[in-house]
Amino acid sequence: MRKPRLIYCVLAILLWTGLAGLAGCARPGRLLWQLKPGDTYSVKVNLNSNLSMMFPGVDNRKNEMQLTCRVKALDQEKHPIVEATITSLKASMQSLGVSASFDSEDKTTYQPAKDDKNKQRTQKYIDAFIDLKGKKYNVLMGDETQLAKLLDVDDPIRKIMIDENIQMDILRSNEQAHMLLTENHLMEYVTGGLIGGDTAIKIEHMESWSTCAITAVPEARTSIRKNYTIESAGETLSLQETPKEKETPDPKKQNKEQDKKQPSSKTKEKPTDKNQKKEPPELIPEIPQGRNAVVSYQITKIDQEQTATEKSKGKTKYLVTDVEGQGKLIFSLDKKRMLKLAERMDVSVTSRQQAGSKAKAHKKVTMCYNVNKTIEYMYD
Repeated sequence: MRKPRLIYCVLAILLWTGLAGLAGCARPGRLLWQLKPGDTYSVKVNLNSNLSMMFPGVDNRKNEMQLTCRVKALDQEKHPIVEATITSLKASMQSLGVSASFDSEDKTTYQPAKDDKNKQRTQKYIDAFIDLKGKKYNVLMGDETQLAKLLDVDDPIRKIMIDENIQMDILRSNEQAHMLLTENHLMEYVTGGLIGGDTAIKIEHMESWSTCAITAVPEARTSIRKNYTIESAGETLSLQETPKEKETPDPKKQNKEQDKKQPSSKTKEKPTDKNQKKEPPELIPEIPQGRNAVVSYQITKIDQEQTATEKSKGKTKYLVTDVEGQGKLIFSLDKKRMLKLAERMDVSVTSRQQAGSKAKAHKKVTMCYNVNKTIEYMYD
């Protein structure tokens, strides 16, 4: 009885290795972009953060950026080199009665308003974004054997990306721009975060993998891990829908069902529990039509040495103590390209006053931020 089982196991191993070898040629059924020189697409990014306290408006920041991406060429290994250009940018902040905004398409926002009482601070905020429109950077797309790489980057983007010129004040303008233009984010806007290494996985239901990256969050940087799982692969319906046979409606049954739903004057409505937690809204409520892979992922913080995620600002040090989040992305199996990505994170950051020579204790304050990000991909 054991010989047939052994034979089946050997055949299964041979079949698997054979398919793995073939996959290196046509690569069917993989989450890999298919791009050729001259291809173009547009990207719309929204990245917002909010300091969650007992009352709203303590610190709220919004970024909206649009990019045009063009495949310039292929490298020697046939990997696409994509040039991304920032075509428009909006940024705004509101914190404890102080506000500022910038819009690359509105010249009136290129300088503080006449009645602005904090013109110097507002000008610093504007200066963090004013030189970014029209600036470019290049990304080398990867595959199963090579991770994506950030190539040539224009100086205004690079200065913000490498955090050279952070100026600390209540507006935190350079920090807001840096969070938008980190190296990890710049590559994610172009690739959707699906290029390279173990992300080139087979498209199967419940298939899972993980990636790691260093990212910027309000006040500091941290290392995060994303654990991906394929929820759906190849279905043409929305994720929430299931195919059903159409039935002709019976008017009598419909009337009875409506009577049941309507509460009578004798029935009392059950009081709602104020402490009952509401389910968060769907990250991507509408799944695009077509053959799509729907992928969800969980975000956690990677424990590292304190110095790796600690950031000093004057006499204050900031340390990311916790990160929890989730995301979802849609990849078109017909077009072999990304369609949408949505993500939200809850980030805890602890600030600590550095002890002076006469200080006896450290003051610690923990702040909780909600960070929401959406990326939409549009094709001609």
